Amino acid sequence: GGGVKMKLLEAMGYGLPIVTTKHGASGIPNMAGGCMPLFIAQNEDEFLSGMVHLTDDVSMRNRLGKTAGNYYQEEYTGSNNLLRWLDQEGHV
Repeated sequence: GGGVKMKLLEAMGYGLPIVTTKHGASGIPNMAGGCMPLFIAQNEDEFLSGMVHLTDDVSMRNRLGKTAGNYYQEEYTGSNNLLRWLDQEGHV
Protein backbone atom coordinates (compact mmCIF):
# COMPACT_ATOMS: atom_id res chain seq x y z
CA GLY A 1 0.00 0.00 0.00
CA GLY A 2 0.93 3.57 -0.57
CA GLY A 3 0.18 6.79 1.15
CA VAL A 4 1.16 8.14 4.52
CA LYS A 5 2.15 5.62 7.14
CA MET A 6 -0.12 6.28 10.12
CA LYS A 7 2.38 4.90 12.64
CA LEU A 8 4.89 7.58 11.54
CA LEU A 9 2.30 10.32 11.96
CA GLU A 10 1.42 9.01 15.41
CA ALA A 11 5.09 8.95 16.44
CA MET A 12 5.62 12.48 15.08
CA GLY A 13 2.52 13.67 16.94
CA TYR A 14 4.16 12.47 20.15
CA GLY A 15 7.40 14.24 19.21
CA LEU A 16 9.38 11.02 18.92
CA PRO A 17 12.57 10.81 16.88
CA ILE A 18 12.20 8.44 13.92
CA VAL A 19 14.53 6.34 11.80
CA THR A 20 12.85 4.82 8.76
CA THR A 21 13.44 3.80 5.17
CA LYS A 22 12.57 5.65 1.97
CA HIS A 23 9.58 3.34 1.59
CA GLY A 24 8.54 3.96 5.19
CA ALA A 25 8.65 7.73 4.64
CA SER A 26 6.66 7.68 1.40
CA GLY A 27 3.74 10.06 1.57
CA ILE A 28 5.40 12.37 4.11
CA PRO A 29 5.97 15.70 2.33
CA ASN A 30 9.21 17.63 2.86
CA MET A 31 9.20 20.49 5.30
CA ALA A 32 9.91 23.99 4.04
CA GLY A 33 13.55 24.16 3.05
CA GLY A 34 13.71 20.42 2.35
CA CYS A 35 14.27 19.43 6.00
CA MET A 36 12.66 16.11 6.86
CA PRO A 37 11.28 15.48 10.35
CA LEU A 38 12.86 12.04 10.43
CA PHE A 39 16.06 10.22 9.53
CA ILE A 40 15.75 8.24 6.28
CA ALA A 41 18.18 5.35 6.00
CA GLN A 42 19.17 4.15 2.53
CA ASN A 43 20.34 0.71 3.67
CA GLU A 44 20.67 -1.56 6.70
CA ASP A 45 23.96 0.01 7.81
CA GLU A 46 22.51 3.53 7.76
CA PHE A 47 19.42 2.34 9.63
CA LEU A 48 21.55 0.80 12.37
CA SER A 49 23.82 3.85 12.44
CA GLY A 50 20.78 6.14 12.82
CA MET A 51 19.48 4.05 15.71
CA VAL A 52 22.89 4.08 17.43
CA HIS A 53 23.19 7.87 16.99
CA LEU A 54 19.74 8.42 18.49
CA THR A 55 20.63 6.14 21.39
CA ASP A 56 23.97 7.82 22.07
CA ASP A 57 23.24 11.48 21.28
CA VAL A 58 20.56 12.95 23.54
CA SER A 59 20.81 16.34 21.82
CA MET A 60 20.22 14.84 18.39
CA ARG A 61 17.36 12.71 19.73
CA ASN A 62 15.70 15.75 21.30
CA ARG A 63 16.24 17.91 18.22
CA LEU A 64 14.81 15.31 15.83
CA GLY A 65 11.86 14.64 18.14
CA LYS A 66 11.09 18.35 18.41
CA THR A 67 11.34 18.74 14.63
CA ALA A 68 8.97 15.79 14.18
CA GLY A 69 6.46 17.22 16.67
CA ASN A 70 6.57 20.68 15.09
CA TYR A 71 6.19 19.16 11.63
CA TYR A 72 3.14 17.18 12.73
CA GLN A 73 1.54 20.26 14.27
CA GLU A 74 2.20 22.36 11.16
CA GLU A 75 1.20 19.77 8.56
CA TYR A 76 -1.65 17.90 10.18
CA THR A 77 -3.31 20.02 12.86
CA GLY A 78 -4.42 23.58 13.44
CA SER A 79 -6.01 26.29 11.35
CA ASN A 80 -3.49 26.06 8.48
CA ASN A 81 -4.47 22.46 7.89
CA LEU A 82 -8.18 23.32 8.07
CA LEU A 83 -7.71 25.98 5.39
CA ARG A 84 -5.93 23.47 3.12
CA TRP A 85 -8.76 20.96 3.49
CA LEU A 86 -11.39 23.61 2.85
CA ASP A 87 -9.45 24.74 -0.21
CA GLN A 88 -9.37 21.13 -1.49
CA GLU A 89 -13.13 20.96 -1.14
CA GLY A 90 -13.58 24.30 -2.95
CA HIS A 91 -14.93 26.14 0.12
CA VAL A 92 -12.24 28.82 0.24
